[in-house]
Amino acid sequence: MGAAITFLLVFIAARYGLLAIVALQAVFGLTFFYPMALNGPSWTIGAVMVPIVTVAAILVWSFRTAVGDQPLLNSAAFAED
Repeated sequence: MGAAITFLLVFIAARYGLLAIVALQAVFGLTFFYPMALNGPSWTIGAVMVPIVTVAAILVWSFRTAVGDQPLLNSAAFAED
């Protein structure tokens, strides 16, 4: 299992760069080291929602930044000939 994780990290670093490794480690740290009790009335639901909302906000922001001013759905792709 350790060799597979090492290969994955080396592949991501070689293909996408150091920033992808930093993002991967940040998301791993946020999600792995927090308690994940997803039942609603639990007293830990506030602590559980912090990493989920943080990762979701970063995901939405980075997607919006990558797309820029381009439309999400191109009407030419749905045009019939």
